[in-house]
Amino acid sequence: MKIVIIGPGSMGLLIASKLALAGNEPLLLDYRQERAERLNQTGIIYQNRQDKQICRPKFISQPRNLTNIDALIFCVKSYSLSQSLQFCQPLLERCSLALFMQNGISHLQPRRPDHVSAAFASTTEGAYLVEPGHIYHAGQGITKIGFLANAPEKSQRLLKELITELNSSGLKSEESKTIEEVVWSKLLVNIGINGLTAIYNCTNGELLKRPEAQARMKRAVTEAEEVARAIGIKLPPDPLEQVRAVCRATENNISSMLQDIRAGRSTEIRAINVALLEIATQHGIACPENALIVSEVLRKEALRLEL
Repeated sequence: MKIVIIGPGSMGLLIASKLALAGNEPLLLDYRQERAERLNQTGIIYQNRQDKQICRPKFISQPRNLTNIDALIFCVKSYSLSQSLQFCQPLLERCSLALFMQNGISHLQPRRPDHVSAAFASTTEGAYLVEPGHIYHAGQGITKIGFLANAPEKSQRLLKELITELNSSGLKSEESKTIEEVVWSKLLVNIGINGLTAIYNCTNGELLKRPEAQARMKRAVTEAEEVARAIGIKLPPDPLEQVRAVCRATENNISSMLQDIRAGRSTEIRAINVALLEIATQHGIACPENALIVSEVLRKEALRLEL
């Protein structure tokens, strides 16, 4: 199966390295030509708690001249997705399946050619970049993938093949017929954890040791739950306990939003909390805690970007 992965961040490198180590030959598209050339020379270092291996998926910096593409996997940050879709237009013209792995909900209606079926994924895989080209697989999870609406038979077949390839590589994956609910469930986890870890500069588990952070987590998740139910999204029985369970299971993890703040990058706060606030406003629902989290994260983001 010919798979093109867009974005050499933590998730893109994780998928590329696992596929390559399993004998697949994924292509990894990086718009930065210099970095793509360097990574072609050095390869990717894949590391977990047991060992460290070097693999060599092929990096490319131009989307033209590629043919017979079975699937595109977009692993860029949510704020880069629109630009990435434009950059990858030549690939989209020759592909039937695009998989989107962004956090939040702002990516659920991506602009794409009509013949391209959009699938969406929610993952609990834990990975972070030690440095460019060096991925640390901190914790194994599961990736749920599905279409929001009925897809053509060819796209359904390609999705099943992609899931098989991911499972064969050691990335546990399964098809979901309720992917919108899965994405929203993950959204509530992101709302309960990501912004607060960025604000308090702490690991996921440390949130549960701070009474103020716990109280804010409860308010933020309760607000998000009200918005979700208002638009007919079915959620787990106790979303707040789900958030706490994720904190316990990933207690030593540094959330992607805190990683971005520490690195002086833009965060995905707009795809997560801001996207929630936009829907809340449409339905006349007040979300003061989420609004406060947005304000504080954007302030920290602006300060770091100025450095």
